[in-house]
Amino acid sequence: SILSRQGLRAEECCMVGNDVSEDMVARELGLEVFLLTDCLINRENRDITSYPRGSFPQLQEWLRAR
Repeated sequence: SILSRQGLRAEECCMVGNDVSEDMVARELGLEVFLLTDCLINRENRDITSYPRGSFPQLQEWLRAR
């Protein structure tokens, strides 16, 4: 609903978050995702290897490369 209210498409956005279950689901909607591991929340111990991930400095590098 946030995308539609802002008039954006999923391909134009990315989700940055630290909760595997709540934040990374954005990938299913077509958004790019980045998982912050500094304060990682992974209550279900899900495999996170498929997500771009790292600390805040690694997030900055990831964003610059886009």
